[in-house]
Amino acid sequence: MNASIKSHWIKIQSLNTHYLSAGKQGSPILFLHAAGFDSAALAWQQSMELLAKNHRVFALDWPGNGISTTPRVPCTIDFYVKFLAAFLDHLKLD
Repeated sequence: MNASIKSHWIKIQSLNTHYLSAGKQGSPILFLHAAGFDSAALAWQQSMELLAKNHRVFALDWPGNGISTTPRVPCTIDFYVKFLAAFLDHLKLD
């Protein structure tokens, strides 16, 4: 992984959640990978490197994907919406 991309861990809804960030200025961009066998690094690393020159970029490992913890509750649309809202709150993004 490129040295300009930073790996972070936070707790959201009691889940250890992994995400990547890069860039220090400009408008934020949030990358969300598809479900299944996927991760933030696998899906977005090259795009993050390019866009970090002019933006703050973030890429989330959804619960149960990448290296984030797998939840013990059903992963419904409602679960993901609430999870994403909590993640955006953590980043202080609208």
